[in-house]
Amino acid sequence: MNLETYTENKIEFTNPTQFSSKLNALSEQLPPILDDFQTAYVNYNSNPAFATYQNSFFNIRNNIINLNAELFITTNDIEKNIEIINEDLQNKNIEIDNEKKINKKLKSQNKNADNKINGSYQMIDDYKEIYNLKYLNNFNIFFGIIFGVFICKTIFSSNNTIKK
Repeated sequence: MNLETYTENKIEFTNPTQFSSKLNALSEQLPPILDDFQTAYVNYNSNPAFATYQNSFFNIRNNIINLNAELFITTNDIEKNIEIINEDLQNKNIEIDNEKKINKKLKSQNKNADNKINGSYQMIDDYKEIYNLKYLNNFNIFFGIIFGVFICKTIFSSNNTIKK
């Protein structure tokens, strides 16, 4: 049986259309052979000594045996393809499970990184707020000192004018 191989995802197996065509050919051959067998069987059993009936019966029986052998070989090849595909699918499932574990680990690391990043942003915001409060506090102290110096100067200058 000359079968064309089919390669997908680095696995080689026989092209399924070839099996379909082979099975269709076998199923088309079977009804005429069975009709001939039925006639030959009746003729052979009614007259087993007659050589023509005997040869016809054995030839048709051999055709059925050959047809059965071809069907057996074809089903065997189909089962081999199924085993190859199942093995590949099992390997792919193992790879998928490994990738799922890696993905889970990466998601966990990403979540931790996101938490750290969110924490960093919160710390930056907190330090900006602290900076702004200190800046405002320093600004208030500066203006408080200037205001205090102005008040002291006016009080002492008014005291000096009263004494004179």
